[in-house]
Parts: sequence; structure tokens; C-alpha cells
Amino acid sequence: MSLATRRANDLNAARDILVASLSKFPREAIIYYDLACYDCQLGQIASAKQYLKQAFRIDPNWISQALEDEDLKPLWDYLGGLNKGHQLESPLLDSFEK
Repeated sequence: MSLATRRANDLNAARDILVASLSKFPREAIIYYDLACYDCQLGQIASAKQYLKQAFRIDPNWISQALEDEDLKPLWDYLGGLNKGHQLESPLLDSFEK
């Protein structure tokens, strides 16, 4: 439903749908990843970083996707330090908080 809402060009409404779903699906990396994409597009870079951090902790496989996702383009330089080989080390995740 959030994807359909996003395609209707209402990122805030799509974001609200995903935020509401977090309580039911707190271990779904895709929700955090999509929230990061939406927040990045809305210019909310700090919260986008936090959502990505959570997505990567749940499933490190999202790192390579993030490095190619146009929605996250404003963060590509920032994400460039992450290893495309999916080796996620805690100092890298900790740097998301800065």
C-alpha cells in the first residue's frame, strides 16, 4: 500500500503507512529501508541514516542495494565507505550516528 501511495506522489502519506507498520513488523528490514528512501527524498537525511542503520543491522544484504538506489543518491558518498561485499562491521554502523 505504501508503494502505491508513493507512486501517487505522496511521500508523506506513504511514510505514515510504513511508520504505522513498524509496531507489527519490527524485524522487517524492507520497512526501515523504504523509510530511509522516503526520508532521503523528503530531505530528512539524519532520520534516513538512522533507518538505514536499522535496516542494515537486520539484513546487511541491503547495503549493495542502497549503493545503487536512486532514492538514496544524496547519501551515496556517505554510504561509499560501506563494503559492497556485505561485511558489516559495527564501526561502520556507528558512523551513521554522526
